[in-house]
Amino acid sequence: DVSKGVTKKKFINRSLLTISIGVSAYIFARMTDIPLVQGLFFVLIAFYEIVMQDVLGVGLIFIKQGKWRVLPGILCILFYIAGYVGIYAVPTAMGVFLLFIDQQSVRAEITQAEYDIQKRILDLDLESFETYNLQMKTEAQTGYGRRSEKITEEQNKLRESLAVSLEKFKEISKERTKVSIDVFESLSETIKPIKEVSPTTIKLVMFLVIFFGMYLGLIVTHEEFGFSVSSDSNIENSKVPEKLRNKACQSSSKSSDEKFQSSPESFDGKLQSSPGSFEKPQSEWERFVRASIRESGNLNSAKRVNMLTGIPIDRCLEYRKRLEAMTIGGEPVVETTQGVSRAKFEKEVILERVREAI
Repeated sequence: DVSKGVTKKKFINRSLLTISIGVSAYIFARMTDIPLVQGLFFVLIAFYEIVMQDVLGVGLIFIKQGKWRVLPGILCILFYIAGYVGIYAVPTAMGVFLLFIDQQSVRAEITQAEYDIQKRILDLDLESFETYNLQMKTEAQTGYGRRSEKITEEQNKLRESLAVSLEKFKEISKERTKVSIDVFESLSETIKPIKEVSPTTIKLVMFLVIFFGMYLGLIVTHEEFGFSVSSDSNIENSKVPEKLRNKACQSSSKSSDEKFQSSPESFDGKLQSSPGSFEKPQSEWERFVRASIRESGNLNSAKRVNMLTGIPIDRCLEYRKRLEAMTIGGEPVVETTQGVSRAKFEKEVILERVREAI
């Protein structure tokens, strides 16, 4: 189903763009603790990323139109890929995850240091406890003297200290197990027998692949991505002067009438054998309607139709008003909700009505 495919494509594009704005805004917001500045960062980044999607769209449209527009279209796309994706988007997106990884590594180092200290304290307490036990054995062999009471007192204190140290050691051991180990260190150790690669290199390669893939998804899910045959034919038709098309149409009509009058049977035979040969060229009004209605049913702006078809902008504006005023069965063919105009009928139904009115 085409409409479902278009909806899915749009959903993926909007989701990827939202993720991109979110991670970039987070990185810039970390530069300050002032809420107002953080809000300004978010607005600036959101507008910038939306504008860059429009730059991509303009580049794709120019390439579709061909000829001299291909060069500026390529420049727009190069700026999008090199400037937006390469210099801005991928580094900021990587920065968010690398920031969390570094924070986790710091927590792991601190926890490991606390673990080592508590383990050392526990070991010292155990050594002291063993020493007191040996002293008590010696006192028992020689007969309990005056030192035995002092040793017993110290031994009791050590038992209490040992119990406290053991509890602390248990707590820090649990905390140590909660702190995740750096998976990139593990990967580096795993592939070390094959090739020695540092954890930093693994991080760089992995995140580059992930985020370049994400922004490639933004490109291929853009509404202007892909080459439409109908759009290309509209562009080519727009380059033919209107008078020449009308003249050709009249000439074709006159010629066909003469042939029909001279030999109706022959005309019928030709019509059956090649019905497409007498197809009437598209009018400018029909080309406008065809270029205006997208596969999703949403309408292109008059300016975009002007770029797609080459129809002068003033006539595009007039045709847009005519389209919005057009009705089928008493119902308007266009509805506008939340600033978005959408066709209420199938594209071919509207085009059929346009052809009937011509």
